[in-house]
Amino acid sequence: MPNIVDRHNWFKWILLGLLIINIGLGVVLYFRPDDLEHIYFFDVGQGDASLIKTSENRYILIDGGPDERIIPALDSVMPMWHRQLDLVILTHPHSDHATGLLKVLDRYQVKEFWYTGTTYDSETYKTLVAKITASKIPIQLANQGDNYLTGNTHLRVVFPPNEQPTANDPNETSVVSLLQYQNFEVLFTGDASVGNETSYATQLPDVDVIKVPHHGSKTASSQLLLSQSRPEIGVISVGAQNSFGHPSPETLARYESAGTKLYRTDTNRTIEIITDGQRYRIRAS
Repeated sequence: MPNIVDRHNWFKWILLGLLIINIGLGVVLYFRPDDLEHIYFFDVGQGDASLIKTSENRYILIDGGPDERIIPALDSVMPMWHRQLDLVILTHPHSDHATGLLKVLDRYQVKEFWYTGTTYDSETYKTLVAKITASKIPIQLANQGDNYLTGNTHLRVVFPPNEQPTANDPNETSVVSLLQYQNFEVLFTGDASVGNETSYATQLPDVDVIKVPHHGSKTASSQLLLSQSRPEIGVISVGAQNSFGHPSPETLARYESAGTKLYRTDTNRTIEIITDGQRYRIRAS
């Protein structure tokens, strides 16, 4: 017959088992599909990394930030058992957008990779392209008019034009894409500049959200772009007290004049936008 101590230990093991089961159920419920679109603008310091989680649980990553911070960022919003990204887009070769993708490739299966194919003398960029090629991941050169469709989610490239651009500054070749989910639109701009904006701004609809170009630099976010896209919300991906002085006061003033409410990753941390295709809400610090 078990003594009192044995019964006590047995009871503790039962409680521990129930606790583990409850934690497991909680994790499953937390990551369960909710038929909503989630867009994350990650706090990765002075760099860019955005994730689209579609209502059908497809994952689209746009840029990877300047270092390994993209990995805990993805871990915080993706189930631990899900190690697949349906599409990865590198907007341009600069390291503050590309470096984190090296770690992403180590941790996740990538089904498709889009970039512009721009020539750029950077070891990080060369290593990334070589790694993608060696992994036999399907590669597509992103051109104006290219579309990625999944369920009700439509991602359309609006820049660069069909002839692949060459420029001394890779920012001039940035992929700009428009996400449309029913009646909800987000414009992802990479580090595109004012010169790029004249090429695509006039084809834009009114958007709900814009990823503010080039970390809020004064070289982007022209009056033309703002008047054509009329964004309600702007998200600036920027590092605290960065050496570039981003975002610029002039750019902030233009968004304020346009009536756009701004969120910043240096003050609001990771910014999540959740939508059913008609209405949206924002989670931010």
